[in-house]
Amino acid sequence: MLMVLPENKQKTDKNRSYLESFQFAFEGIRFAFKQERNLRFHFFTLIIISLAGWFFSISRMEWLVLILTFALVILMEMANTIAEWTIDLITNHQYHIIAKYVKDVAAGAVLIATIFAVIIGAIIFIPKILEWL
Repeated sequence: MLMVLPENKQKTDKNRSYLESFQFAFEGIRFAFKQERNLRFHFFTLIIISLAGWFFSISRMEWLVLILTFALVILMEMANTIAEWTIDLITNHQYHIIAKYVKDVAAGAVLIATIFAVIIGAIIFIPKILEWL
């Protein structure tokens, strides 16, 4: 995986303010979004499903379930990214069986979260689609 890294911003002390902490957090989200195709796909899906939720006027409880499901999938994708980048950094992109298994388990976590998200989406939207037809 070829990454385009931002300028080298070395820092030796802790964040000086909450605002600075938030800036670093948003920088991390932005960087992951630019680097990770699957994260962009999950965000695109989040938008499409949100539009469907609006179109079908889903209930407040259904929105809560969808929002938690969105968060789980996005967080798992970001955790997978962290695992992949850390393993690549530690191994210098050289093959190691444990590195492979760590990456596979992280990818598996994303897959499980996504499968359950699809099931939850089906439970919420299939009856509404059938009623609409």
